[in-house]
Amino acid sequence: MLPSWVLLSAVLIGAPPATAGSADTERPALSDMSSQQQQRPRPRTRITVRPAGRIVRQCDFRLVREVRASGTYVVPWQRCWWTRQR
Repeated sequence: MLPSWVLLSAVLIGAPPATAGSADTERPALSDMSSQQQQRPRPRTRITVRPAGRIVRQCDFRLVREVRASGTYVVPWQRCWWTRQR
């Protein structure tokens, strides 16, 4: 089957549309290599953490000064870890 843009351009130009069986529009058969290159990326894996027992997540959050090439900025900084609740 011809792409729709080929048929649309043939109609706009006024040329008769080519048929699917003509020699200049035949496509070579897909090889194993070409089918492997067209794979879609895998969906992103989601990880859910469910700690058992008396385990809690503690976080340390602060604003820190960071020196960059364009100047000094105040940026958020966070560090978290798991601990046992007493």
